[in-house]
Formats: sequence, structure tokens, C-alpha cells
Amino acid sequence: MYSTDLLLKIPKSILLTGISGNDGKPISAIAWKALLSIMYFFHERDHCEITVPITILHMMFGYYSNSECNRNRSHHIRRILSHLEDLAGQPLVFGRHRKNNTSGMICIESVQADIRSDQCSVTFSPSFIQYWKRNTEKTYQTLDLQNLYPLHTRPSVILYLRCVVSNSGVITLSAEALAKLLTGDPDYPYKLLKKDKIRPAIEVIYSNAGFRIHFKEIFRGQKVQKVQFTFGRNQVTQNDG
Repeated sequence: MYSTDLLLKIPKSILLTGISGNDGKPISAIAWKALLSIMYFFHERDHCEITVPITILHMMFGYYSNSECNRNRSHHIRRILSHLEDLAGQPLVFGRHRKNNTSGMICIESVQADIRSDQCSVTFSPSFIQYWKRNTEKTYQTLDLQNLYPLHTRPSVILYLRCVVSNSGVITLSAEALAKLLTGDPDYPYKLLKKDKIRPAIEVIYSNAGFRIHFKEIFRGQKVQKVQFTFGRNQVTQNDG
């Protein structure tokens, strides 16, 4: 069984840029949580394969063994495994790759799951393990996964991870960088980004993880040039963005 404190050291470079596929689209909320869940158990990072009980993954996501969840247990498990399998063999773009618009790195080589035996085996690429190990020895952020699991939308997961990497509790992103982070498209219209991504994500983060995010728009002329986020637990602020 896992600890009640699900603390994981994550390379800051991954949190700063997010993770996307070669198509530029960010990976799903479930894929994020599944990937980090597997890495939580990866204590010996010189090895490239780890086997985790599927039941533990299921419970970490918050689907506990009550009668209501048991009825949908198979569906929940297959969703988690499906999103994890989607990452296998796919080059993922993050860190300097995403900043420089270069091709990514295959992180997961294969996923083998046997629901009957309650085992999920994930084989990572040696290059990803080296990257993770090297960067968690240098610049990393410690994240409590328990705050991440209740976030069920892609924008809420991405925005939460981007905010927690800030030591000051304040981050400022250009409108284009924010659009790329949340949607993969730097030209995504800001008006729609605010309405469909930013505001709902902030509400999900507050409702499910107890963190308040205040955002302020910085204009150049009539156009939003940058967006500043102020982030903190139980921080009582009004969102005037």
C-alpha cells in the first residue's frame, strides 16, 4: 500500500512546459496522472521497467472500494490503462523540446496489463529514465499527488502543475504561451481560452484541491498581452479577470 503523503519529485522542466504529443496537443488529464502515478513507484530509476498492482493505481485515482465504485471499477481501470497505453511508443514533447518546437522523446516503450492478475508493467525508454534521474537530482519540484488526482479536466491539471512550480506563488505568461500550454495552439483565441479553459480550470482547482488562483490580464492597447496568476491555498482573493 502507498503512503498517505504521495510526494513525488518531478523535473521542473516538465512542469514548466507541460507534455504534448508530436501533434502539439497536450496529453490528457488521465495520462498525466497515470504517468506520475507510475513514476511514484519508480524508486530504482536505473531500471526501465516497473510493475504496479492495477488495484493500487485505481485507488490512487480516488476510486475506492465502495459498492458504487465497484460497479464501475472495470470501466475506470480500462480508462486509466487506455490513456497510459496511448503514451506507449509515442514521442512526447516537453522541456526544451517543446520550447524549441523540436521532436520529442519516446518515454514509454510498452505497457502490458493483465486485469485478471492485477498487474500493470510499464517499460520506459532508457533516455527518459536518464532524463528524469538527471533532472530530479538538479532542479525539481516536490508534488503531493493527492492534490492532483481530484482534478478531472486537462486545463485544470496543466494549470495546477504550472502554478505549483512557482516558488513565489506568482507566474506571468504571454497570452500565446498560455494558449500553447493549455491547448497546444499558440494562436488559440484568447476570448475562448478565458471562457472555456482558464475560468473552468480555476473553478475545478478551487473546488477539488482547495487552491485559489487569481488572474490578472495585462493589456497592450486593446489586446491582452500577458496573464498573471497568483496562486495559494485558502488565499481569499476575488478574480477580476
